[in-house]
Amino acid sequence: MVNTVNTFNFYNIEGGIASLDSSRSNKFDYAENVNALYLNYQRTFNKIDVQIGVRMENTNSNGKLKTSATANDKDVKRSYTDFFPSAGITYNINKDNSAGLIYSSRIDRPNYQELNPFEYKLDELSFRKGNPFLDPQYSNKIELTHTYKYIITTSAGYSHTKDFFAQITDTLGEGKSYLMPRNLATEDVLSVSLSASLQPLKWYSIYLNASVDNQKYKADYGGNKTINAQFTSFNLYGQNTFKLPYQFTFELSGWYNSGGVWGGSFKTKAQGSLDVGLQKKLLKDQATLKISYTDLLHTTPWDSYNTYAGIVSRAWGNWESQQLRLSFTWRFGNKQMKNIRQRSSGSEQEQKRIGGGE
Repeated sequence: MVNTVNTFNFYNIEGGIASLDSSRSNKFDYAENVNALYLNYQRTFNKIDVQIGVRMENTNSNGKLKTSATANDKDVKRSYTDFFPSAGITYNINKDNSAGLIYSSRIDRPNYQELNPFEYKLDELSFRKGNPFLDPQYSNKIELTHTYKYIITTSAGYSHTKDFFAQITDTLGEGKSYLMPRNLATEDVLSVSLSASLQPLKWYSIYLNASVDNQKYKADYGGNKTINAQFTSFNLYGQNTFKLPYQFTFELSGWYNSGGVWGGSFKTKAQGSLDVGLQKKLLKDQATLKISYTDLLHTTPWDSYNTYAGIVSRAWGNWESQQLRLSFTWRFGNKQMKNIRQRSSGSEQEQKRIGGGE
């Protein structure tokens, strides 16, 4: 059960005095409860492990907008029930090889700010507003995997998402535009990946993950407002670890993304990062001193563009990706105690939907 209160206050400042502008301020209350029922079955037949399950979800929600501005969607109530089956089969071929086939279905709900229908100003020509009629997105995925000696894993998968939600830029006339989350018709992703954890030398180990993804998005809102975007991207992550004398460890890691599609309509350019780190064990291995530097080449800034409804949008930016970090960790107490098992809960998924103020 979730209850959120989203308050957006807009102030005009004149002569150092701030006064609330009620025509640009609002309060959005949102209540939601999700009821779930699970059923799971697992069994082993010789070299074959089988697991099947189903999850039923019933969702009830009510969004209320309180504002002096005119709005047609101040109160939106919704109620729906869905079933999500899943299945997996693993065949242990021999002691070195195993293969698996997995099918899963899931639901993703928009965050609460995306459901707030109030419109607010970004600049003189741009506005942003939420969409209380935004539907959750439904995904179905099937994946085939092969594992060799638990060190090399290859996989190929396909996912289909209905009602994929994305940020869409549309026109208001007079050169003005607004950004609003909307449901696309479909998202289709074909992917192939390889991951390996190797130790070619006693003092050197490497972890590698590489993938190729083909993303395809479709939508038709009428009036020549269509989306038909397709992009193939390559992703690479590598981590090299070197054990040095006197309990020093040096790490060189990095990632690269050739670019792809963000939000169903924005095409992004390539990004990457190269990081280094050095650590030293102290106090009979109970303490660790580590120094690291991230994004050595300053290659993480992002750049994207979008063409929709006669508007060409360019967006780019960066953050504090280049950082020098120094950390000291000291573990004390009984080292024989077992680590507390980390568990995730349904409330953590809802917490992620709160989103950030933008």
